[in-house]
Amino acid sequence: MSPSPIQEPERIEVPAGGTMMSAAVWGAPGSTPVILLHGMPTNALIWRRIGPTLSAEGFRAFAPDLLGYGKSGDPTSGKFGVADQARYLYQFVSGLGLKDAIVLGHDIGGGVGQQLAVSHPELVIGLILVNTVTERNWPPLIVRASRTQPFAALGSLLESVFGFPRLLARLVRSATRHPARLTQQMIEAYAAPIESRGGASRLAHLAADLSSNDTVGLTAKLAALPMPKLIVWGADDPYLKVASGRKLASELPGSTFVEIPNCGHFVPEEEPFALAEAVLPFLRERLPERQERATGRLRRTGEFPKLESTDPGEE
Repeated sequence: MSPSPIQEPERIEVPAGGTMMSAAVWGAPGSTPVILLHGMPTNALIWRRIGPTLSAEGFRAFAPDLLGYGKSGDPTSGKFGVADQARYLYQFVSGLGLKDAIVLGHDIGGGVGQQLAVSHPELVIGLILVNTVTERNWPPLIVRASRTQPFAALGSLLESVFGFPRLLARLVRSATRHPARLTQQMIEAYAAPIESRGGASRLAHLAADLSSNDTVGLTAKLAALPMPKLIVWGADDPYLKVASGRKLASELPGSTFVEIPNCGHFVPEEEPFALAEAVLPFLRERLPERQERATGRLRRTGEFPKLESTDPGEE
C-alpha cells in the first residue's frame, strides 16, 4: 500500500507578518495537528502525497506556504530568513489556536521548525526534521552564489533564453537521485509563483536572508527539550550531506535517525512512500501523549497499517 491518493486540500488564510499566510489543510477539525513546513524553492504542494496520508490516519495536516512562497504574501518586514519565518509561523499557529502540534520540516522548513520548537516548546509535542538545515551545514554553495551580482546576471540571462521553469528544473533536479520523479508539472507548479514575482531575481531575493546564523546554537537548545525528535535523511543529498543528519541525531538525546537510501534532497518528491513509512510510527506514538496532556489520562490507539514497498514514480 502506498501513501493515500492525492486529494485536493482545503485552503485557508491566516494573518501573519503583516500579510496573509496561505495553507493547504487535510483532515478533520479537532484531530491532532501536524504542521508541514516546506523548503526552498518549493511550497506547500511538496506535501500533496503526505497530507492525505496523515488525514487518513486521523491527523489534521497544515501545510503553510512560508511568507514569500506559493500563495502566501510578502511580509511587511521584507525579511525571509529562517528566524523571521519562525516568527510568522508562530502568528499563524496562534491565529488558528493550535496546540500540542507535531512539526515536520524539510530543508529551511526544518530550520523554521527548530526555531518554533525552541521558542515555543509548549506548542510542540514532537519534531520531525527531513534533510534539514542545521547549525553550519548550510547554505549550500548554489544558494550563496545566488546572492552575487554575477550569478544574478547569469540567472537573468539564462531565464531570458530558456524560461524560468526550465532554469528552476535544472537547479532542483541537480539535488535529486531520481530527477524524473520531479515531473515537469510539479516543476511548473513550483516555478509559477516565483516567476510571477520576478523569476531568477526573486529567487535571489528570497535567498539573500538565508543564513546559518539563524540555526547556529539550536541543537543544544533542542537537546535540552524533552520533546521526542525524529531525523530523516535522503542518503544521496548532494547539498545537505547525510553526515550532518547523523551528527544532528547524535547530539539530540533520545532522537531517532532514519536514513532513506537511494534518495536525494527532495525526499517528499523522490520517496514519499519511504517518508511515510519513516514518520507514521513516530506520529502514532504522539497520539497518547496529546491525549494525556489534554485530559490527564492515556487512551488506546490502533496500529498503523503496514505499508508495502512500491516505487512512487516512473523513472
